[in-house]
Amino acid sequence: MRYLITGATGFIGSHVVDVILEEPDSLIVALVKKSSDTWRLPLRSSRFILVETDFYHVSTTKQQLENYSLKNCIHLAWQGVERKYRNDLIQISNQNITSFILNLSKELNINRFIGIGSQAEYGIKKKAIQETDSLDPFTLYGDEKVKASLLVEKFCKKNCMEYIWLRIFSSYGPKDNNNWLIPYVIGELLINREPKLTNGLQKWDYMYVKDVARAILSVAQSSKTGIFNLGSGFSITIQEVVNTIYRFLRPNKKPNFDSLKTNIESYNLEPDMNLFRTHFGLQDTYDFNQGIKETIDFMKKQHV
Repeated sequence: MRYLITGATGFIGSHVVDVILEEPDSLIVALVKKSSDTWRLPLRSSRFILVETDFYHVSTTKQQLENYSLKNCIHLAWQGVERKYRNDLIQISNQNITSFILNLSKELNINRFIGIGSQAEYGIKKKAIQETDSLDPFTLYGDEKVKASLLVEKFCKKNCMEYIWLRIFSSYGPKDNNNWLIPYVIGELLINREPKLTNGLQKWDYMYVKDVARAILSVAQSSKTGIFNLGSGFSITIQEVVNTIYRFLRPNKKPNFDSLKTNIESYNLEPDMNLFRTHFGLQDTYDFNQGIKETIDFMKKQHV
C-alpha cells in the first residue's frame, strides 16, 4: 500500500514509518517542512520519499505527489506538542495544517484519512474514558485537537472519504522527546542524577510506541470509520512507572517521590478500550517491563 504521512519526523510518526516499511510492497511519501530534523527517519530506504512543503500551497504540493498513486493518508503533524506549548497560540496554526492536508488528500484522490487526536480532548474524568464522554479540554492544545477532529469528520463525510480519528493516551519508547517523564527519569539516572518527582499517585495508561504504530497501521488498513481511543488498556501509577525504571538502573535505591511540588491537580488518564477491541482487536505485543528495557537500552546507546 502507498501512504502519505505527515509528522513522520516526530516520535510516533517515525515508528509508524518503521512499521510500514516492514511490509515489502509499501511506499511512504512523507511531507515535511524545510526546517524539520530528520534524525529519526530511514533516509536511505528507496521506499521512503521525503517531500518538502510549506503546508500552504495545495496545488504546488499536489504536482510533487500526483505520480505516486497514494491511497491512504496518516496525519500526525502537530505544532506545539511539548507541555510548555500546550496553551501557546502556536496551537491555532494546526487548523490550517489540517485543512491543507485534507484538501491535498482530496486532490490526490486519497480515499482514507487517519487523524491523530489526544486524550487531552476529554479533559479530567474520574473514570475510564469512553469515546462518547463529553469533551472538556482544559488546554488550548486539547481544544484545538477537538476542532481538528470536527474538521476531519465534516470534510471526510462531505467528500465521501473514509476517516478515523484516534485519541492516543500516553506512549513511550525509543526516540521519544527527553522532556517527557519516562525518558527524563532514565536520562537523569544515566548521568547519575536524581530525578525530581511529584508524589506519583496518578494512574496513566502507557502504550509502547511500537504497539501504537502497529495499531495505527492496522486502523489505516481497515475500512472502519469513526473516533476511537488508543491505549494499552492497562493503567499504572506514576510511582510504579518510576519504580520499574529504578529496578533496571538503580536496584538498590528508592526514588525520591514528592521532591517536586506542583500546584497542578493530580488526575488519572485511563481509556476504556472496549470499542477499539471490538473493531480492531487489542494490538499490544510488549509488556511494560520489556518496553522499559528497550527504551533504556536505546538511551544508553545515545549516551555513549
